[in-house]
Amino acid sequence: MKDFKGTAGKFAQALGKEFIIFDYGIKENSAVYFPSTNVMDLKIYTYWMASIDFLFNKKKFTWFKITEDDRITVFISKNDYERILEPVAYHVLCRNVAEIFEKSFIEFTKGDKESAIKILRCDENG
Repeated sequence: MKDFKGTAGKFAQALGKEFIIFDYGIKENSAVYFPSTNVMDLKIYTYWMASIDFLFNKKKFTWFKITEDDRITVFISKNDYERILEPVAYHVLCRNVAEIFEKSFIEFTKGDKESAIKILRCDENG
């Protein structure tokens, strides 16, 4: 990809505006995104307190990462994994999240922001 860092940043901004992610980090050849559901769904914290917790303990939040060489890594936090109502193997869940994220990122790089958002929201039309 010609301008990975710029594209990854624009993707993060688009996802942030739609409240799909609540934080991200971009380096020269990789980008990490933190889905906002981790913070919004926590019942014991206010959004503010969860944000403070996030600053000091990012390891307990779900994240997904894409690299310039098209590798995707997914980490599902213990809290998020335990909230799943149907049994699913951890590696299968991570693979499925990676596939959805990849599909969304590809649509975004093609210039179709609307489809990229629909894919991540699991919209029937996306």
